[in-house]
Amino acid sequence: MIRHKTTLWIPCLLGALGLHLLVASFAGRGSSGVEIEAETADFQLVLSAHPAEPDADAILACPEPIVCARPYFDLEGALLPEVEDEIERLGPLHAWAGDYLGATLTRLSIAPVSGFWFARPGRTLSGRVYVGPNTLDLQVHGRFESYFAVHWGERRYLVRDDDWREFESAIERGEEPRRAAAGKFLLREGDERLAVEGTALRLRTRP
Repeated sequence: MIRHKTTLWIPCLLGALGLHLLVASFAGRGSSGVEIEAETADFQLVLSAHPAEPDADAILACPEPIVCARPYFDLEGALLPEVEDEIERLGPLHAWAGDYLGATLTRLSIAPVSGFWFARPGRTLSGRVYVGPNTLDLQVHGRFESYFAVHWGERRYLVRDDDWREFESAIERGEEPRRAAAGKFLLREGDERLAVEGTALRLRTRP
């Protein structure tokens, strides 16, 4: 009787083993029954001690021409040619019209009719010039900045009214008259090469 029960478990054991093998075989296949293979890279990384240099002409080529008289000036520079034309017509003997240089890369071009054009790195301004009894008043965004027109021999300075005492102190310290084109106070371009005579005089701009 015991031997008969043992023989009944043998088919069950074989059936369970067969089911296990069947499940294992499907684990290596996709839902469509196609075997799944590990992905392989379709490229190789190659390190070169001397990589090829890019074409310099290709780097420097520009798709469109760029017209810019001064590299850091914005669109307000469109007024500059009119101011410069008037300065050239008036000539160097005018009482205050001209191109003035201040601190590094600071420039003011000013003329009676065309107005003024002021530039420094990252900023440009332009507008009208109002000639007062003693000052030149530059209109900047609805407000005015006033400058004294200063004659010192043949030199021409434009000094802000708020900076006049500092200008006098610079003279006492020997910082003015300067020999460099750039400086704290606006000096007409090229006048740094001119000698001074007497004292610096504030010009009465209008009778």
